[in-house]
Amino acid sequence: MMKSNDSKFRSGRAMAFLLMPLFFAAACGPFLGEGDDRDDEQVRGALLLELIGAGCEIGGHYFDAFGELNCNGGIARGTGTLTARSNSREVHSMELIFQMGETGGLEVIGGARAGDAESGTIARGHGFAINAGAARGFGPAVIGINSVGAPGEEVSVWCLEMHLDENDVHLLGVPAPCPHDPTASAAYNSENDLGGAGLGNGPAQGRAWGFILQNATIYRISINPSARYGE
Repeated sequence: MMKSNDSKFRSGRAMAFLLMPLFFAAACGPFLGEGDDRDDEQVRGALLLELIGAGCEIGGHYFDAFGELNCNGGIARGTGTLTARSNSREVHSMELIFQMGETGGLEVIGGARAGDAESGTIARGHGFAINAGAARGFGPAVIGINSVGAPGEEVSVWCLEMHLDENDVHLLGVPAPCPHDPTASAAYNSENDLGGAGLGNGPAQGRAWGFILQNATIYRISINPSARYGE
């Protein structure tokens, strides 16, 4: 499916940028009128997705979508890759609402090099590899043995955090919503993984982020403005 859409995606993106000034002149006035509570970035992102026809918006965050993914109504489901159109903060902290299908899997990736957007790849960085039975932290060349939790096939709300500004990217996760106020501890701490030796997974390779879905659904992504865990 992806190969058949590559040329359409490239031509659509080119056309979007050519038409953008005219489209904004005609359409942005009503969208950005007095009393509209959406910010400029959200409106521009939504209009761009409409023009390109190959993107996905989840919780006000915009992604290039590749593979057998259905993005509709702020929800992404299926099998494929979502690559964010924005860079992450140095502390990449999110509340994620997701669900695994049968034999499903989900990789939450941060601290990565920018991949080849047109082929739908994201260079492997750091993050969490989740299936129904476990969720393990990983780096470019290592995967942990401890688990954040086991989501099963039910809708789950988790708080996942990556401290990308440390010499070894620090991964923290809790199988629960993010705390409103920063707290000291998290159920999963990559520094305590591998028998207490820690992952030793090296520094971030970039600020690219995204998701790899395998028969999974992402219902919502909420990016926290700062760290939720102080470890």
